[in-house]
Amino acid sequence: MLARFKALNIGIIMASGLAFSQLTFAQALGEIILESGLYQPLDASIELLDVAGLDENQLSISMGTEEDFARANIELSPLVAQVQFEVVLNGDTGKIHLTTSSPVEELFLYFIINATLPNSKLLREYTVLLDLPDAASEVANVPADSSNQYTVNSGDNLFQIAMTTRPTTEVGIEQMMLAIVRTNEDAFVNNN
Repeated sequence: MLARFKALNIGIIMASGLAFSQLTFAQALGEIILESGLYQPLDASIELLDVAGLDENQLSISMGTEEDFARANIELSPLVAQVQFEVVLNGDTGKIHLTTSSPVEELFLYFIINATLPNSKLLREYTVLLDLPDAASEVANVPADSSNQYTVNSGDNLFQIAMTTRPTTEVGIEQMMLAIVRTNEDAFVNNN
């Protein structure tokens, strides 16, 4: 899957005695890896690096507060507020698994992760760009119907053709557009 992502570290470390181990943990929140696409429930993970000696009870992960979002000048969307976290540790590394039960309908997600240790707190901002779902799997889910033919008329565009020819409303417009392009490659010069 093509997944583009960008993580912006706002690097806010709040602690009452900033020690070397706390600085090390600031680098422990790695990049975000996106496994889902637009119109699918969120499925992503953030690498946890250098968490040796910690167990799940010593590491608390949550979404930043409304105040954290306001300080960063980011709007807290209702979907982002519903993100669920699962921490999985494996020796010196681990991951934070982020999920939602609702599909993501926003092209960009902006969120702030709040990681709390016994003596420190780290806030890190992430910006995620969601792609359309994996084209190969989505096209495979479009029902094949060889009797469904369409004659292109002057002025027709791909969106209109997809709207007209999709077998049911359960098939998304983007999904149908991909299916049309994939099954009629010779009709699209330079995939256009």
